[in-house]
Amino acid sequence: MCKTRHTDDEKRECVNEYLNGKDKYYLAGKYSTSVRTIDRWIAKINTNEIELRKRKRYICIGLNIQDEILKSLNTNPIIKGFKISQWNEAITIKYIKDKYNININRRMAKNLIEDSKKINDISYEDRVYNEIEEMESLGYNIVLLDYIKIGRIASREVECLELRKYTEEKLDVNLVVIRANNNMYLDIILSEAKVVDKSPRVNIRELSNKFKNNDEYERIVNIRKQQRKDIVNDKYNILDKVFKEERNKKIVFTTKWDKDIKRILGRKNNFKFYIIEDEVYNDLRQNIYKGEYGENIIYYFYNENNTGRIYKNIKEISQTVKGKIKRYVLNSTMDNYKLENGVNYVDENDSNMQKNKDKLRKKIKILKSYFIHNI
Repeated sequence: MCKTRHTDDEKRECVNEYLNGKDKYYLAGKYSTSVRTIDRWIAKINTNEIELRKRKRYICIGLNIQDEILKSLNTNPIIKGFKISQWNEAITIKYIKDKYNININRRMAKNLIEDSKKINDISYEDRVYNEIEEMESLGYNIVLLDYIKIGRIASREVECLELRKYTEEKLDVNLVVIRANNNMYLDIILSEAKVVDKSPRVNIRELSNKFKNNDEYERIVNIRKQQRKDIVNDKYNILDKVFKEERNKKIVFTTKWDKDIKRILGRKNNFKFYIIEDEVYNDLRQNIYKGEYGENIIYYFYNENNTGRIYKNIKEISQTVKGKIKRYVLNSTMDNYKLENGVNYVDENDSNMQKNKDKLRKKIKILKSYFIHNI
């Protein structure tokens, strides 16, 4: 027999018992009411949204285990043994299966990720710095990765290298800057498309409508795929060079979002990627060789006027990189000296300046490159 009236305290007590794992049918018997009525109490009482979802998942995952999972989802997946820093449905499903032997679907994984974000009240910037500090304390080698377009060159000027067959007349010249704890590595990638792929998904129907026949459409699609594949190959080879150069193999390549990262991780390798939003990433620095006071190294290397520069030959590329290194070593050393000592002028020929410049220059390594010589 159903009880006709319940006090607010009884309703609240019933809801709390439900959130703590009690079955609705058990509660219906205990409080002499119907399951539908209990549902109405849950809806009316100001119940924490996350706690309610946890209770709904209780049939699959225990409440204590859910608390552990939500806590883990607020840590960097790299620390949990994964290769990328962003939790997604696939790695969440794998993590829960491996650790708890519990199978969940993609929808539940997505909801768990969303709930973990809601219970984390720390700012994104603080979370990034905390995670980097934690990874470094665990022995990870944080390596910053940047691509800077420094001009263009005619494809016929590089055909003598027999690297590959190009379909475009002009190629982008991209300087790759890789900052490890003790060394900075430089290399060049020539690309027929943008070196960093942040493009939205291609609308196949819209693309196909631009061409008169399917053969032309397929030809263009295949060209684009090959261009992207070539860029990914070049990125992979450069990262592999750095991996071999660094003594500490627990490398985490830290960079901005790039769709090519998934393509690189799709290959058999030991690479790990920490992806950071642009605004926070731009402030990251390697103080060991860049100095504590000067500008971010990309500030010295990037010049918007260079992006449209046309190189007549490979030698000009090498000379440009040589000039950028010289400018960086000089300006970075001078800026750090001025800020550290509170002065507005410093003689670049001063013995201390020369010593600091030599020390900084030795930290810059040119990877085996077709395009950077005699530096």
